[in-house]
Amino acid sequence: MKKVIFFIFALFLLAACGKKEIHGFVVAKVWIKGHMDNERGKEVEEASIIVPVVPPPNCHYFLFHHRKPEYVPSKFTLFVANKRRVHDVDVDSLTYIKTKVGQRITIKK
Repeated sequence: MKKVIFFIFALFLLAACGKKEIHGFVVAKVWIKGHMDNERGKEVEEASIIVPVVPPPNCHYFLFHHRKPEYVPSKFTLFVANKRRVHDVDVDSLTYIKTKVGQRITIKK
């Protein structure tokens, strides 16, 4: 009997661990353009308040590392804030383009 109750409780816990929806407002959007991995990607940022960020200096590590560079695809990120925290959510390009900063959104993480 204890095993059956434990099994049902374990199934309930596993069912509760699904993807959660995030409700909130889009406070910033960041698009990192596709680039080769031996160079720094260009970031395009849209935000309601722009916070100046000093980029790190260019590192010449790749000059000494001899391998064939690979292409890194574009990455689209939305920052969604609710009353608890700010979530960063990776989305596809269509969702990124359709979403505006300040818009209320419900999205799965």
